[in-house]
Amino acid sequence: MGWVKHYKRKDSGAKNILKRKEKRERFSRIFSNSEKTMKIPRDKYFILPDGSQLTDLYDLAVCLENIDDQVLRHHVNEEKNDFANWVRDVFKKEDLADALMQAKDKNELHVAVLKHLAFEKR
Repeated sequence: MGWVKHYKRKDSGAKNILKRKEKRERFSRIFSNSEKTMKIPRDKYFILPDGSQLTDLYDLAVCLENIDDQVLRHHVNEEKNDFANWVRDVFKKEDLADALMQAKDKNELHVAVLKHLAFEKR
């Protein structure tokens, strides 16, 4: 299948990757601060089931905006919250991790990350 045909498919992985990249760039422009330059080792990246890698909090914000419900339930449920654990262990952001633990749905998770990024900018 050619690139154009593959891209035009509704469930195209290529289209999703490009959309995520565009959203990441948009978030980076809006919330540009010192956290943007914070580098973490490759072994600390958060790997999603589709192979996508989250390397910072901007990636997490973009991911939470359009994450599939099944993938979200895999990482966030009554027993665990992988996103909160990742934020706490890798970035040492206790306040954000606590907010993620208290969130009850996808929107609350997304808002918690966006609020953190916005207030960190100040």
